[in-house]
Amino acid sequence: MASQLVVLIQWALVLVLVVSGALKIGHSAELLRSFDELRVPRMVRHRGVAVAVPIVEIVVGVALLLAPAPVFTVAALGASALFLVFFALTLGVVARGEQVVCACFGVQSTRPIDSLAVARNALLLAGAVAVTVGSREGAVLRMRGFALADWAMFFGVTTAALAAALTVLLVLRARGAALTAAGAAGRPAAASATPPVTPSAAMAAWPVPDLEVTDAAGRSVELAGVARDRPVLLVLLSAHCTPCAEVADRMPGWRERLGDAVEVAVLTSETPEEFAGRYPQLEHGGRRFHGYRSLMAAAGIQGVPSAVLLGTDRAVAAGPAQGLDEVIGLADAVASVVPAPTRTS
Repeated sequence: MASQLVVLIQWALVLVLVVSGALKIGHSAELLRSFDELRVPRMVRHRGVAVAVPIVEIVVGVALLLAPAPVFTVAALGASALFLVFFALTLGVVARGEQVVCACFGVQSTRPIDSLAVARNALLLAGAVAVTVGSREGAVLRMRGFALADWAMFFGVTTAALAAALTVLLVLRARGAALTAAGAAGRPAAASATPPVTPSAAMAAWPVPDLEVTDAAGRSVELAGVARDRPVLLVLLSAHCTPCAEVADRMPGWRERLGDAVEVAVLTSETPEEFAGRYPQLEHGGRRFHGYRSLMAAAGIQGVPSAVLLGTDRAVAAGPAQGLDEVIGLADAVASVVPAPTRTS
């Protein structure tokens, strides 16, 4: 059974590598941008590397399928190295609480990296190591020697593995949904009156956490005092986040729509230079504050982009909105209740 299982793992790695590489072909610009968002070391952030990565994936995948010894061993070690890099990069994104679309499967990748992506890469890494240790030739070459009993065992193992993978996937998704519901249930309750601007009656207000952030001049500012004169839509952004870039592109339009009624401000944990280099469109027209990690911890915010609506009564009127769609939805909801005469033309 061990031999059939190793062959099955080889086929799985081949499928992942060849499909992943094929979907990246011709999309070196997107892959290069993904390098930046994943914080790949600068020495390898070059177009030549972005062009080479999918080719290497396809070559390694084909070698795992067809190569004899000792070429196969080199390919298996290469696969292990690739999956180790993928695992480390995705683990870093999750540890930093960022939302990055990794382009793991080219432009078809639209889901931000999460714990499932880290688990997937860990499993692929373990499979590559197992193949390196347990096989000396490509899957096709090994299967040529299968007897009838070996084929029966192979299909049995394949069926069991698919069933186990489906079960694990369903359990992980159910667990993620349960954790999201638990986080929402644990959100602080309202402790003050409803603020002047409320995007939805279903969004209960809750006290602004007793935290300080830093303004553009480096001075400490009480978070609740950010909205002293008018409500503030506070948007949390990172310079290493694909959805954050789309939110940043929309923010000048939100400022125009909301006018003087609601300020749109930024909260980040990047250096001023790094943030300005990534989002030059936000350098003028709104305030920027630094130090979002304490707010994320206090409010149970899982990643960026995120947003909260701060009221003038030291309460969070709505939010936190988490992820691209929720942040856009919150901004649209706020704009829908802002009186038209207060908006700028």
